[in-house]
Amino acid sequence: MYDKRIKIFVILSAVLLLVCLLRLIQMQLLPDSSLQYEIEELKRQRGLSRRLKTIRGEILDRNGTVLAADEPQFQLCINYKLSCFFDERVRQAKLLKAAKKHKANPSGPAAEQKLLDVRKELEAKLEDLRHIIEKCTYFGLKHADIEERITEINNKIWNLRRYLAWKRNYPNKDFAQAQPDPNERLLLTAKIDIAEMYKSYPLLELKTDDDIFAAQVEFLDVNDVRILPKAKRFYPFGSVAAQTIGWVGPAKGHYKELFADDRLSSYLDDEVCGKRPGVEYVCETILRGKRGQEDWDIDRVLKNRTEPQFGKDVQLTLDIELQKKIEDYLADCRFNANCNAPTAVVVIEVETGDILALVSLPVFDLNRARYDYDDLADDPNEPLRNRAINKQYPPGSVIKPLILIAALESGKITPYETIPCPAQKAPREWPSCWLYNKYKTGHSDRWENYAHNAIKGSCNIYFSRLADRITPSILQQWLFNFGYGHISPLTPALRTSSNENRASSIEHRDLRQAQGKSQPVFQRAKAGDLSRYRVFKQAKEGFTA
Repeated sequence: MYDKRIKIFVILSAVLLLVCLLRLIQMQLLPDSSLQYEIEELKRQRGLSRRLKTIRGEILDRNGTVLAADEPQFQLCINYKLSCFFDERVRQAKLLKAAKKHKANPSGPAAEQKLLDVRKELEAKLEDLRHIIEKCTYFGLKHADIEERITEINNKIWNLRRYLAWKRNYPNKDFAQAQPDPNERLLLTAKIDIAEMYKSYPLLELKTDDDIFAAQVEFLDVNDVRILPKAKRFYPFGSVAAQTIGWVGPAKGHYKELFADDRLSSYLDDEVCGKRPGVEYVCETILRGKRGQEDWDIDRVLKNRTEPQFGKDVQLTLDIELQKKIEDYLADCRFNANCNAPTAVVVIEVETGDILALVSLPVFDLNRARYDYDDLADDPNEPLRNRAINKQYPPGSVIKPLILIAALESGKITPYETIPCPAQKAPREWPSCWLYNKYKTGHSDRWENYAHNAIKGSCNIYFSRLADRITPSILQQWLFNFGYGHISPLTPALRTSSNENRASSIEHRDLRQAQGKSQPVFQRAKAGDLSRYRVFKQAKEGFTA
């Protein structure tokens, strides 16, 4: 009887073991197993992801000269595993944890020694941090600046850990009310383990090769202090064409909305974007690029890799050397009596419609714009405004050829009919000739004042009298045909704070990337096309086609 029971027990055990073995084989080996996906998903969730950074595209002039580019910047970075010892809350939490263990086992022979070891470790780490702060002052910073930066790092991560401690333990209650003991709140926060605790954060910028070499020597034996590269936007020509090129700054507020739905294009906290109103802003969707990413599972097996897409270049029709010469000339009081006055100059190649220079004075240093922004924004001369395209002015003498065309086409004058410009002051409410205002003479003393000579002399008398001959509605229609009275499609794209204009080019970005070539921003108008409206329309198409 006893032997029979033994046999039955052995058989049942063997059957149960066989069932478990078959189930294990199904889970591990069969690809169609329902648990296989769950296992893979668990591995993925507990795995790691590493972002691969992109590079912002360059801005070039018509000759291929670089106007804006990313260049490597080296930063001295500290890991939170070390910087956290500068945080009084972290130190207190470690002591509380050690003291709690000591109370739980007060009779243990090594309990008190462990508590003493924790105190010594905290003092040693704090002393290490003081030495690091002292070495950082070799690079031109003050103790207070370095300490403030370390405190910012610690506060950011501690606040995130505290938030997660509240959410995981008392999501429907106030943290302080649910856990009134501040020491317990410290211990709950200290238990939270997040990825940000294992990252390095910048302490200071290493500006020269000597700084980089010195930092390598000073921090060679410090494991948690590293020198890491980071891209920095650089403008080789400084202030030249500043308003047209534009600048980059931290991606905050409404600027982050542009790529909000794209995981690899959306802005991270430490990334920059183009600030309005220049090309950096308008062409953000072209210049931006996309980050890449590597996903590793818990077994350190690479499961997925997305290659980064570098930003594409944008080529302008500007000639940066011509732009610089004009800016230098206008700012030199030896040549320009109005050197200190706000000024705008546009140089257009008539044959093609290319904009060769787009000058707006005063200028500002693009490499300093993000740091000097408050001062620039408060400057009464508005250096941030691009006066050449972002502000309306009375047309002045540039309207005279249009008045002449309107008069000739409507039969109000013939090419060789004269309108006298005598050496006398004009009647009240009529403009006097600039020649009379300056030299007390008139154009009639120089030549027969017909159309060709009136254009050559820019005669106020000729064109004011000629405009008076034309029926106002006819003159208005002619001016409208030449673009006056239209809102230029180009100007709002540079001026508005909305992302609508930039977003319109997102759908065309892949086409540009497929072509692999930089696209001119200002498209060329056909030779002889006198319509300013059509020129600006083509310029808009240069941004979005």
